Amino acid sequence: GRYFEACLNPMGYSRQFDFLGNSIACLLKLGTLEQRTSILETGQSIVHNLPLKLCPAFWPPIFETDPEWPSLHLSFKDKFRNEPFRYHNGGSWPMVTGWWGSALLTEGYRDDAIAVLNTLHVANSLGQDENVWEFNECFTSITGAPDGVTPCAWSAAAPLMLNAQLSGRSSLTFGNP
Repeated sequence: GRYFEACLNPMGYSRQFDFLGNSIACLLKLGTLEQRTSILETGQSIVHNLPLKLCPAFWPPIFETDPEWPSLHLSFKDKFRNEPFRYHNGGSWPMVTGWWGSALLTEGYRDDAIAVLNTLHVANSLGQDENVWEFNECFTSITGAPDGVTPCAWSAAAPLMLNAQLSGRSSLTFGNP
């Protein structure tokens, strides 16, 4: 296929694009170069159509008319947050976007990785007060509105990790180099 599907569950395959899972697959060099290129092209086509250019956790979102909706709607701790385009249901995450940038860089897409770094800086600076970076947990993908809790260390760490890789001070290597 064009990418690694999200999961296999009792209802069958979840054919959503899992940005974190596919990022890690690229970092681990799973599949062929052609498959990894397809993963990155598929993901980039999704991200480029979103207002903040951040990676959603999973794409496309699950809607009330989808067969997966009842399971999703019953899965929450305190309150339901997985409306379409929010949280884990198509919500966009700086942390996931950082891993995506690392995958792009690892596969030779340096200019795209630099664009991801700039996107992360913009996203992390958004919030109630324009002078305070909030490091939001996630964003509503369709509107770009901040969502989740603040401040989140993993949102702050994402551009640090990617910047260290871009500057050559660090690299993510798994297995044999």
